[in-house]
Amino acid sequence: MSYREVYQKIPSPEDVLDGKVTKLKEGTTLGAQYAMITGLSYELKNRFDNKGKTKEWLANAATYFEFVHASFSPEFAVSGVRDCLKGFKLPMVQAPNWKNFAKDYTKLVMAA
Repeated sequence: MSYREVYQKIPSPEDVLDGKVTKLKEGTTLGAQYAMITGLSYELKNRFDNKGKTKEWLANAATYFEFVHASFSPEFAVSGVRDCLKGFKLPMVQAPNWKNFAKDYTKLVMAA
């Protein structure tokens, strides 16, 4: 299956960060999960680049945490967050639900 076919089967990252989609469908393939977490991380970065660390952006980061927590295995969730924190240098730890996410994934976050 091509990347384009996979990408058409997942929700748009914009819809996720806008709160229109709260969870990935059960049974989503690993390839689709990878495409989703990658697209979602890049969309969060784009919004930060355009808006900066605004109240609206922090709400987007909080939505990101909720979606990855509900939709992905711990390894995928931490991988996406790690990319945002270390790769994109986004101030995600200032999101209102960062502590909850970090508490749930302490061992994996510390290992990343």
